[in-house]
Amino acid sequence: MKYGLPMAFTVTTLSWAAIFYKAEFEATKEMGNIQDAIRWGTDYFLKASSKRNILYVEVGDPAEDHHCWAPPEKMKTKRSVKLIDGNTPGSEIAAETAAAMASSSIVFRHIDRKYARRLLNKAKLVWNICYMHMRFFFLVTWDYENFFSTGSFSIWQNHIKEHMMENALSTAPIQAITYVTTFPYLLSFNN
Repeated sequence: MKYGLPMAFTVTTLSWAAIFYKAEFEATKEMGNIQDAIRWGTDYFLKASSKRNILYVEVGDPAEDHHCWAPPEKMKTKRSVKLIDGNTPGSEIAAETAAAMASSSIVFRHIDRKYARRLLNKAKLVWNICYMHMRFFFLVTWDYENFFSTGSFSIWQNHIKEHMMENALSTAPIQAITYVTTFPYLLSFNN
């Protein structure tokens, strides 16, 4: 399984760690490792957003893949793909993916300027997917009711669904959070 949202969150978190704790990572000789981990994720995001106005956000079938404990090269499960576009919204995933690429561009701008610029430009395009089609992916497409259908987690998920449907577009939290956390730093990216 590949889930775009947790991967994007992880890359964003790693990027901010590399930015704010640069001296510590360099002192422990770990900066190269964190940059490699970030690049692994951002390379994937660049491929997942290679078609205009489309972002691939999930690969695999949750039910089948979570029952298979074989190495990936021996898996025989179907490799279904989910995407967001003009017909299938996914604001939360697009916003976090844009934030991941934008924050990563800050990490790479002094060591690989061309790659950093590519990430920043792609972040802007992915942000447009989010902004133009504001609606949450998991409310529209994710089969969480069948996948997580027991116990208190299901109750919690229903609470979130109801809350998000009431407030999703009225406050535009994704836009505010993304701009507050990422875009002020992007303004300092000089040509």
